[in-house]
Amino acid sequence: MRFCRLEFTHHLGVPAGTYPAGDADVLLLDVVDAPAARLGRRRGPDPAPVPLQTATLLRDGDVLAGGAAGEAERAALQAAALAHLNVAIRAARCAVGDPYALEVTAADARSVRFGTAAFEEVRDGLVLGEAAPAARPPRRIRGAERTEQVRISQEVAGALRGVVGPLEGEELALRVLLDLEHGRLRAARGGARLAVEVLREELGDARRAPPTTELDAGEVEAIARHVLAAARAHRAQLLEADRAARD
Repeated sequence: MRFCRLEFTHHLGVPAGTYPAGDADVLLLDVVDAPAARLGRRRGPDPAPVPLQTATLLRDGDVLAGGAAGEAERAALQAAALAHLNVAIRAARCAVGDPYALEVTAADARSVRFGTAAFEEVRDGLVLGEAAPAARPPRRIRGAERTEQVRISQEVAGALRGVVGPLEGEELALRVLLDLEHGRLRAARGGARLAVEVLREELGDARRAPPTTELDAGEVEAIARHVLAAARAHRAQLLEADRAARD
C-alpha cells in the first residue's frame, strides 16, 4: 500500500486507532517516540525522546513513480491525508466540545513521509526510519473514561465513513463558548442566534431562533450548550441506526 505519514509535535485531539476513511482509504492515528534534537556539543546523556502525533494515510497502489508524475502522486496523497485528518479532528472537536482543537495544514506538520509497504509494516512502524512506536506502556483506561473514549472514536469513525459528521450549527456553538471565554459577549450573542438557526435548518426545524440581543453570558452559554446537546443526540441516533444496519 502507498502511504503518506504526517508527524505533529502537538496533540491533535483524536483517539489513536485505525479508521476506514472514504471509499477505500485507511487512516492510522498514533503516538510515537522520536529522538529529541541535541543543541550544539553539549555533553551528557541523550535527551529524553519526544512524543509525536502521527497520521498515516494508506491507499492501495504500486510503488510511487519518480519525476513529475511522482510529485503529483505525492501531492494527491498528502492532500487526501490532510482532508481525512481534518474530518477526524472536526468530529473529535464536536464530540468532546473543545473549540481549541483546530484543523491542520501541511505547514503544521513536523515532517511528511511517503512510501510503499505492507499495511502491517506501516502499522508497526517498521518502515518509518528514526521514529518508533512509543516504548512506554499504554495507560489503562477504565470505567467512564473508557466509555467516553469509545464514544469519541465512534464519532470519528462515523465521520470518516461518511455516516454522520459534525453539524455546522454545533461548530458555531463551539465558537460561542470560545467568545464567552474571552469576554466577547456581543459576538457570542450573535453567534448563539445563528447557531440555533443553522442547526434548525440542518435538522429540518422551521422555527425561528429567539432574539438574543438582551441575553446575559449565562443565557448565551445555555443556548450554545443546548445546540451542542441537540447535535450530539442527532449524531447518536444516526450512528445507532448505522450499527443496527451493519449487525
